[in-house]
Amino acid sequence: MSRDSARLVELAARGGEPVVGDLGDSRSLDRACEGVTQIVSTANSFMGSGPTSPTRVDVAGYQRLLDAARRAGVARIVHVSASWVSPDSTVDYFRVKALVDDVIRRSGLPYVLLKPAALLDVWVNMVVQEVKAGRPARIFGDGTRTASYIATEDVAEFAVRILALRDVVNEEIEVGGPRSLSQNQLVDLIEASLGVPIRRQKIPRLVLLAAATVLRPFNELLARLMSLGAWSASADHLVADWQGPAIRFGVQPMTAEAFLRPRA
Repeated sequence: MSRDSARLVELAARGGEPVVGDLGDSRSLDRACEGVTQIVSTANSFMGSGPTSPTRVDVAGYQRLLDAARRAGVARIVHVSASWVSPDSTVDYFRVKALVDDVIRRSGLPYVLLKPAALLDVWVNMVVQEVKAGRPARIFGDGTRTASYIATEDVAEFAVRILALRDVVNEEIEVGGPRSLSQNQLVDLIEASLGVPIRRQKIPRLVLLAAATVLRPFNELLARLMSLGAWSASADHLVADWQGPAIRFGVQPMTAEAFLRPRA
């Protein structure tokens, strides 16, 4: 399901059954849920601001989706959340994610909350875009804090495996990659993969926090990105047991090196 039919063309060509819908439109959600036994949800408004801010859109949108799912007799929802979300987080998006998780828990619908660590795709693409634009890669803090980076396709594979196991219900499953890396180490790997030197700009955590506070009334999205950078520089963000879910669901998460390796 997407609000934009053009984004569904490729999926339709692969055999998918596209539905145009919007979390803000209950009727479109009713149409989307017709005949559906399970839902995989990833929708969020991370890049929004003002009327499209996640603080205004996401919770109400998921309440509508869950109402539609109950009306349609959907058997389970598998929701892609995130590790470390908390109603007390310094990042507004993580606070919203925590509220959405709670809405799902309280819905009465059987659920699985799939909680991935930092997504390799997001962090690698952020660096690559800076390099392509001729800018230095931005390092948050001193770049030494580590995270259990995981590729989006591995998160998707976990979701697919869970869909096939109907007895997995009302669980929260954290997933991460097989090796923790600092931001400095990740940029080193990207540099080796691209075969070009990457300039680096380290932004102190206190500067990020101050910028987020100052920018919030004027540029909500940039403030969110600054607060996310400060959060990433504040502590290590590791999945303590990445092997448990990997073994249980038969998914071997790829390393950052494998993710960066050219694939046919």
